Amino acid sequence: MLISMAFWVALAQVVVFFVIKLVSSGPTAMTVLYAGNIIVLVSLWYLLRWDTPKHPSLALIRPVAFIVTALALGFTGSSGEHSFITLLGFANLVFVVGLVPTLVTVIVLSAVLGAADLFSGNPWTRALGTSFTMLVAALFVVGLAQSVLIAERRRR
Repeated sequence: MLISMAFWVALAQVVVFFVIKLVSSGPTAMTVLYAGNIIVLVSLWYLLRWDTPKHPSLALIRPVAFIVTALALGFTGSSGEHSFITLLGFANLVFVVGLVPTLVTVIVLSAVLGAADLFSGNPWTRALGTSFTMLVAALFVVGLAQSVLIAERRRR
């Protein structure tokens, strides 16, 4: 599956940056958190479903946990290289729960990300930029995932 390949390529980028940081600054508490974050993320990747389950309300748990774990990489040591993985989580959400719940999740998480940036002491312009960038990128990926679903339904 191409999405799986995209995940492993994006993860390789995250790991390479992790190794560079580890070599340049040595092991710290944050690098331990970052490594743990990567391990949890890979574990969650294996738990993701790519079809609509019988109970869609419960289906939100895995992809949202994956997305939040991917976003946490930004707080534990990533300099943005984790963004592609986060977007794959939004694509998964479209496949599992559909368009509307995914859009709500994208909007909420974009706002939370901007608020976290703001409360970290960054100026409101940066927080707004962070939030807007995540929103636009996620909406782009959600649109692509929805197009794949529509094409697959027509094919059947």
